[in-house]
Amino acid sequence: TIHREPVPLDRQSATSEIFHTGIKIIDVLSPLERGGKGGLFGGAGVGKTVLIMEMINNMVGQHEGASLFCGSGERCREGDELAWEALVRRLQGRVYALALHYVRSPEEARDVAQEVFIRVWRGLPNFEQTGSFVPWLLKITRTSSIDHVRRRKARPPAEDLIAAQQPRHPVTEI
Repeated sequence: TIHREPVPLDRQSATSEIFHTGIKIIDVLSPLERGGKGGLFGGAGVGKTVLIMEMINNMVGQHEGASLFCGSGERCREGDELAWEALVRRLQGRVYALALHYVRSPEEARDVAQEVFIRVWRGLPNFEQTGSFVPWLLKITRTSSIDHVRRRKARPPAEDLIAAQQPRHPVTEI
C-alpha cells in the first residue's frame, strides 16, 4: 500500500503469477496478473457490475484480501457498496457471536452488531492499516457490547417504568 514501507527486494518476486479470480471465463480467456490491474469495458446491460461484484466477492472471501474498485461516476459508489456488503456478509457472524457473548440476548446482539457496522463504516476514513481490520472490528464490537450492557443496567426494567407511570390510588373495598 502507499502508506507502508516497500517490501524488501529479497521478498519480492520477479516472476509473473496468474491471479485466479474464480470466474472460469476470465481465468481461461483473459487471465489477470497477481498484483496487476484489470479493466472492464462494455455497453449498457452487458453485466459489468455483476462481474465486478463477483470479483470483489471472490477477492474478499477466497483470498481474504482487499479489493480496490475504480470506475467513473456512479460505478465508484457502487463498487464501494459492493465491497462493503461483501465484508459485512463475511464478518457479521463473528461480530454477532461476540456481541451475544456479552449481551446474552439474541435480539440485543443483533442491535449491537448493527450499531458496530455503522460505527465501523463511519470510522473507515480514520482506520490506519498498520494493524489488521478484523481485530479493529472486534475491538469495536467488544466496546459497543460492554457499553450496551452498562446502558441496560443503568435503566430500570420496563415493568418498573410502567408501574411508575400509573397513578397510585388506594384500593377501597365495598
